[in-house]
Formats: sequence, structure tokens, C-alpha cells
Amino acid sequence: MHESKTRRENPKTHRCNWKHKLRQNCLRRVQEERAQLLWKIRSNGRRDSHKKEVVESTFRDIVSDEFEKIKQSALGICHEISNSKNDDSLWEYDSMSSEIQSEDIMIEMERVLYRDLREEKIRRELEFIEEEDEYLAQVVFEHMQINDDQDLKNRIWCPICKRGELKETHNLIYCTGCSLQLDLENDKVDLQFLKARLGEVHVGHLDRGCKATPEFCVETVFDLTALYSPVRPGGRPTISPRRPPNGFPRRMRCPGLRDASLFLS
Repeated sequence: MHESKTRRENPKTHRCNWKHKLRQNCLRRVQEERAQLLWKIRSNGRRDSHKKEVVESTFRDIVSDEFEKIKQSALGICHEISNSKNDDSLWEYDSMSSEIQSEDIMIEMERVLYRDLREEKIRRELEFIEEEDEYLAQVVFEHMQINDDQDLKNRIWCPICKRGELKETHNLIYCTGCSLQLDLENDKVDLQFLKARLGEVHVGHLDRGCKATPEFCVETVFDLTALYSPVRPGGRPTISPRRPPNGFPRRMRCPGLRDASLFLS
């Protein structure tokens, strides 16, 4: 008899067991039925106060339902629970302590309900940011490619070394890869004029059926430096004399060549 009394479980232990079980079941229900619960909340209007009422009512229904299940289970064979006449005992049990615990369950249920929703929202925002970053990076890359292509088209390669790029500064056109320098002095000639003349030379060269790249040389006479396209023996000048915008064409001789036509001075 004494042993049976000592082995009898403390009612407080039963109380802790069913409350812990109730908490677990309620949270599980919220997780399993989260989609349906969110749809129910959203379909009942947009007012925050109304949504709060729907949430509280829904949570109380879940708690009451799980409370009934516990009462009918083996874990519910406890004097405090089995003798309860209605579900309100859950909220009145142990007075203030029970009310606080019930509110804790409600708060935790709400946290579970909206937790995945917040995580999904954050995930979508991060995905949007990543997509936006990728889009901006692609736009910048394409813009740089376009600029590079345009810059490449606008470049004028040196006709002498064929490696450097022709640049213009003040009254001077120079090559970045060799010692070519053309002093424009007061002539109204610029890099674009030189580009056009070079283009005419190449077109004329191809029109005569020659697939070789035209050759050029620089000659300085009487402190005058000019760019020429040499004429091979038996051939014709690859560049016809042309009047620059501010002056007349002049003819000069390139050493070792039969003839040469003034290109730019």
C-alpha cells in the first residue's frame, strides 16, 4: 500500500505532461495547416483588426480541438482534466499562470504561422536583389562591350608600324607604338582627315586587284615631315595628290623608291 502511494505520480507532473503535449500538437497543426490558415485569414478582409480577430479565433479553435483529443487520450487520464466540464477550464486553470501559458501558446502559434511566410518573403527579396544585380551587371557588361566595339572602330592604327594607335594632341599627330610624328603646324588637317585619306588608299589599292597591305613611309625635307605611300617600279601612285584644306600638295622623293605622292604634311 505504501509502495503504491509512493509510486503514484504527482498531479503536477500530469499537468505538465498534458500542457506540453497540447503545445506540441497545436504547433504541429499550425505547421501542417499553414496554407489553409493563411488563406482563411486573407479571405476575411484586409483590416488588421479583423485579421487579428480571425487569427485568435482560429487559434482558439485549434487549441480547443487538441485539448479534446488529449482529454480522450491515455495522457488525459488525469483528475484535473477528466473532471473538467468544458474547454474554458484550459483558460481558467491555475488562474493567472494558466492564462499566461495559454497566451504563450497563442504567441508561439502565431510565430510559427508567419515564420515561413517571412522567410519566404526574405528569400524572394534576396532573389529579386540577385536578379537585379545580375541584370545590372549584364547591362554594364553590354554597355562596356558596345563602348569597346565603338572605341575599336574609332581607333586609327599606325600605317608605319601597324601596331600602335594614332593620337592627336594640339598640332601633332603621333603613334603610340613607334616614332611617327606629324607636325600639323597651321594646316587645317586633323586625325579624321588622315583616317579618311588612309581609307581611300586602301580602297584604291583593292580596286586595282592588289591584296597586299599598302606600305607607307615618312620623309623629312627642309624641316617638313610628310607621310607617303610609295610607288613601286612600273606602278602608279597609290595616293593621288590631293589639296589639303589649307595648302597645296607637294611632291617629294623617298630614298630607294621610284616615286612617292605627298599624303600629309
